[in-house]
Amino acid sequence: MRGTTLRLLGAAVIGALTGLAVFGLTQVTSRSLFAIIGGIAGAAAVLAVQWYQRTARLTEVKVTVPQLSELTFAVNNDSRQVAWQMFVETVRGSPPSRSPATKG
Repeated sequence: MRGTTLRLLGAAVIGALTGLAVFGLTQVTSRSLFAIIGGIAGAAAVLAVQWYQRTARLTEVKVTVPQLSELTFAVNNDSRQVAWQMFVETVRGSPPSRSPATKG
């Protein structure tokens, strides 16, 4: 019973604070409104990206060629790092670095 009462009280306080915040935002006009809305949109975008990065992980890709074969590619941390390095090199336009063992 005590836990339910605390949750109900907490929800009422959060609801009241949210209502005050929404009322305060409706009273703002001009540049301040755009700055506040832009900040909220930016924060929402960051939260969405972080949530997506935590929940969505590509672990396996299957490529099926009808009447020929099916290929399965497993994605692990090593291949993910290699793909990231290739992406960065492509964006920078820099040639890939060579280790001493591969020179020649």
